[in-house]
Amino acid sequence: MVRFSVGGSEGEEDRDSINSKRPVSDNSRTSTNDGYQEKDEHGTYSIRFSTDKPRPSITFTKKPRFSTPNEAVCATTSAARRQRGKLQIFDDDGIFGGIIDEEEEEPKEETKEEAHESSDKEKTDGQLSVILSDPDVLDCPICLEPLTLPIFQCENGHIACAPCCTKMFNRCGNCSLPIGYNRCRAIEKIVESVKISCQNADYGCKQTIRYSYKLDHEKACTYMPCSCPHVACNYVGSSKGLYTHFELNHSNCSLRFHFSLIVSISLDKNQKQLFLQEKTEGTLFILNRSIDRLGSLFNVVSVGPSSTKRRYFYTLTSKDGESSIKLESVADNMPKWIAQPPVKKYLLIPNDFIGSSGELKLEVIIWSPLESP
Repeated sequence: MVRFSVGGSEGEEDRDSINSKRPVSDNSRTSTNDGYQEKDEHGTYSIRFSTDKPRPSITFTKKPRFSTPNEAVCATTSAARRQRGKLQIFDDDGIFGGIIDEEEEEPKEETKEEAHESSDKEKTDGQLSVILSDPDVLDCPICLEPLTLPIFQCENGHIACAPCCTKMFNRCGNCSLPIGYNRCRAIEKIVESVKISCQNADYGCKQTIRYSYKLDHEKACTYMPCSCPHVACNYVGSSKGLYTHFELNHSNCSLRFHFSLIVSISLDKNQKQLFLQEKTEGTLFILNRSIDRLGSLFNVVSVGPSSTKRRYFYTLTSKDGESSIKLESVADNMPKWIAQPPVKKYLLIPNDFIGSSGELKLEVIIWSPLESP
């Protein structure tokens, strides 16, 4: 019985069993001073006998046929059960070449060809990437808006959208020939197949839309950029980004409040606006005021995408001790607020409601979109 070591592991087998596992021909075995060498289709094995131990033992390793130790580790351990440990290396002459630690295989780096094939698999069959050198080629030459179906052409091939054909009394704007009777099917197919990213992609919109629906989507996109209403601030970002920006940078000039609760406000005689920021959602509102010879005009504006379906109901109430004036309305959504007199849905408070100190007192309640007064 002999003891052998492969990859740092030990076990007992008889020599005949070892030889049967590695069949070789007689011509492939060469004797050495302290053992012999065997050659097979996998490479060269160096067998060395050792008598300096309490019991006879042999150690065999496969000759590394590779340029790096890691490759030798992979080749050697493929013939035996893979274990983490040490591997002894011998050259063709049976000279001991050292011991190396066996490590787990590194993830194979992806070649350029494999990366190219992987990217090709990700593409949907039938799609084709194109670049338009003229960005206006898919716009109507009359109204300069994105073409929508149906699209018509004159006898000279000039095109126009259906509304423009009607506006031009079915006369081509380029050559005055009749237009509005023959569809341009080729351009219609192109317009229907072209897809683009939303112009608000930098602000969080991930949708890809058909070019003919470009205007409709942008009008309804909730990622429309909003501008900071504070004077001398040029911040532009998504509505959520704006609310966070305003809270961090301009909280000292705003009044914090909660939805559905009464907010008591006192304005100076010539104060034109007051910023209101909800504590929970961070939504930003502006109490807008315009001074007229008859009194003060008030309304509430929500700073956010004009396309949003979120509707904020509010009430404005003013009292002078004997009389009261109240307005119930819905806040207008404005992505970019500019100080201007209210033109609709406003409350006119006569000058008689201004106290002797010059202050005008109001009560404001704003409801969240999930609630209503």
